[in-house]
Amino acid sequence: MALEGIEVRLSHQRVHEHDCEKCEEAGQMLEEVTKELRLIGPLTEEQRQRLEVISQKCPVQKTLMSGLRITTRLVPETELLSS
Repeated sequence: MALEGIEVRLSHQRVHEHDCEKCEEAGQMLEEVTKELRLIGPLTEEQRQRLEVISQKCPVQKTLMSGLRITTRLVPETELLSS
């Protein structure tokens, strides 16, 4: 495996728990973090997928997941993450 670098960008938002059925009621919003993961280097698609799975086992992510929903988007190496 020739992993040359990793970039991660996190964004936070509040989303409705159930397709906006009860949007006006208190407590119907969830905290959600979107993680964009860019793996740099000549990796196969299988290696990229495996590294994405490994990234979800990080102690920090496990701690955050106890109170947040975290979604991950594996970004193509050629796509730059915006800041």
